[in-house]
Amino acid sequence: MEDSDSIFFTINASSSAQIDQFFADNNIQSEKNTNISGLIYSTCFSCHSASFSSAKSFQIGKTRELFDFGVYHTLKEIQDWLKTLPTQWLKTYGKSYENRPLHVIDIGDEKDPTIVIECGIHAREWVSVAFCPFLIDQITSKKWEKEGIRWVIFPMVNPDGYRFSWRFNRFWRKNRRIIRDSPCHGVDLNRNFDIEWGRYSTSDNPCGETFGGSKPFSEPESKLF
Repeated sequence: MEDSDSIFFTINASSSAQIDQFFADNNIQSEKNTNISGLIYSTCFSCHSASFSSAKSFQIGKTRELFDFGVYHTLKEIQDWLKTLPTQWLKTYGKSYENRPLHVIDIGDEKDPTIVIECGIHAREWVSVAFCPFLIDQITSKKWEKEGIRWVIFPMVNPDGYRFSWRFNRFWRKNRRIIRDSPCHGVDLNRNFDIEWGRYSTSDNPCGETFGGSKPFSEPESKLF
């Protein structure tokens, strides 16, 4: 991580003093942002790679068993963890707009009733992205299992947007489509399907967060899904 990088993350803390102590313990230079009610809602900080790697909550193991389901993970960390799954479960069904692999986990018999779950269609909804690996682990490790059910899980529908939300804009929602004749980027993948396309809370403004694209299934992420 370069010294000039800034990143956003959330700390489970009941007071400002706890957050200050976290930064002090990890030698992190910080700048807290506080809203009008006094609630600390985000923190932006610059840090050296050495001090950042010393923060225990961000460490990730090399094996599947050591993956920490109690913290948010980067796109690379999630993709690395997915690669530890058996190959008969993990499949790649295409590429995103920025040419990143799109994965699906398929567990069970095709003859059984199927439950389909997708995570991360909106990049900024990190808890959605965190849920899918947790569910996959629960199912595959036999901690939570239902016989006679086929699971089809899409753990990262919008990898381009998710990566962007970590590196540049924590509240980024859309994918990273370059829009012709517009200074803005991205299509709201949730509004790019062919059902009621262009209606109901959908914007035709490319700069809008709910921009539904130029046509139904204009985006590889929604079309392939």
